[in-house]
Amino acid sequence: MTENETPGIHSGTGMFPFHDADRRILDTMSDGIVVIDGGGLVRYTNRGFMDLFGHREEELLGKDLEPWWFPEDAEVERNRVKAIAGGTATVPFIARRRTKDGVELWSSIRATPMMEGGAFVGVLFMASDHTHAQKLEAKLQQAQKMESLGMLAGGIAHDFNNLLVAVLGHADLALGELPPETPVREQLENIKQAAVRASDLTKQLLAYAGKGRFVIGRLDLNRLLEDTSHLLDAIPSPTVTIKRRLAKELPSIEGDPSQLRQVVVNLVTNAAEALEGTSSGLITIATSLVEVDASYLAETYVSEVLPAGKYVSLEVSDNGEGMTPEIRAKIFDPFFSTKFTGRGLGLAAVMGILRSHRAAIKVYSEPGGGSTFRLLFPAKAEDTTASERMKAVPAANWQGTGTVMVIDDEQAVRNVMRRILERAGFRVILKEDGASGVEAYRQQQEEILVIILDVTMPHMGGEETFRRLRQINPDVKVIVSSGYTEREATGLFAGKRIAGFVEKPFTPARLIEQVRATLEAKKS
Repeated sequence: MTENETPGIHSGTGMFPFHDADRRILDTMSDGIVVIDGGGLVRYTNRGFMDLFGHREEELLGKDLEPWWFPEDAEVERNRVKAIAGGTATVPFIARRRTKDGVELWSSIRATPMMEGGAFVGVLFMASDHTHAQKLEAKLQQAQKMESLGMLAGGIAHDFNNLLVAVLGHADLALGELPPETPVREQLENIKQAAVRASDLTKQLLAYAGKGRFVIGRLDLNRLLEDTSHLLDAIPSPTVTIKRRLAKELPSIEGDPSQLRQVVVNLVTNAAEALEGTSSGLITIATSLVEVDASYLAETYVSEVLPAGKYVSLEVSDNGEGMTPEIRAKIFDPFFSTKFTGRGLGLAAVMGILRSHRAAIKVYSEPGGGSTFRLLFPAKAEDTTASERMKAVPAANWQGTGTVMVIDDEQAVRNVMRRILERAGFRVILKEDGASGVEAYRQQQEEILVIILDVTMPHMGGEETFRRLRQINPDVKVIVSSGYTEREATGLFAGKRIAGFVEKPFTPARLIEQVRATLEAKKS
């Protein structure tokens, strides 16, 4: 060894030609550098590597790199080193690494085989911290996946609601024409109840898609939890205790009470399932007022670049066995469960509801350490006035007169609407698309009192059809009908003075109620 060579970097198969000057330069680099010899032992590390992973030089030299890996990754990493040793080119890759304290750190790594006299003598690894970029990429992938699945769920719910219109409508019509004592009524009631339960499923799908039905207003989160306590206490087994820690004088938040109640029920149900089989399980429900910064919010799920500031926090924790990072990454996928297949939309629906409330969720969990779901809702500083929807109450045997036009691309929906409206005394015109509906209105606008218009149709959608109808008559009365919710559907017609909305599936009474309200508003 010459006097200018750095000690401790020789191997049995060769010498790594680093000199003191080289080492001083390498120590100024922020990237971590580590060199292993042909036997896999560390022969050199710079200060950047030690700072990045928390090791001292004496803890690394002469040792293998396995402490740098997670045990479950060891076989993959050993095979990677063998592949690099068999080549001559630099290999870039991104992999997770373990710090001295056991913390996961994602690294962007460039591995270069080192040769001496044509023979392989080791590998030089250059590593930089890629953790923040990895989290951003994972968050983007999660958002894209949720958006795609949300669009699929919303589309299925919309089409399914069209089918339920026919089922519920015909069942109700048949019940209305049968005498009370007929035995067939029981079967029809069962059909109706099954259709209503199916409608509840579509509501879950729409909630997952972020398009659920919401009546937003100011609410006290503590009061909501107190009002739901009897329901929550019945969820877990008798061996599980629910403990509450509710902060006093919380600011109010904006939300839909029924949807947020569903969020709490789903989270407690999830915690109870994590504690199945335990003899002393504990679920903790806690609220607090917290102030969070932008960097914290950036690491949450759901956030749409939420501003830093004060948030009302709701935490649901359990002392179960916790989750691995792999399981934690899948918990918001529809029907994912560690218990058995087809569990449901529980946490996926939670994600959709929070997305629509512009709230955020952060999950803390590790094997053996239980799980905590932390929800963040923007704290409201001032009271706002919520608009109240007028509800018309139709007479039991109310009858109308005149002509109603139905524009809907689903034949089953058109047919059941015709029967409902004709039974209420109306003459009905049916059109299967926007173009034919516009032309019919052009020719018969004097006699058509109301138009019931579907939102989602091929060729000419509801929004374009409405625009063309108003070109013919700016005062045309249009009731929008959709398998999506009122907020989602009528958002397309903001500021365009629609006469009303009917959400599919609907009962005959609900449809007639809306038609009557529209006609009576026209008279007044």
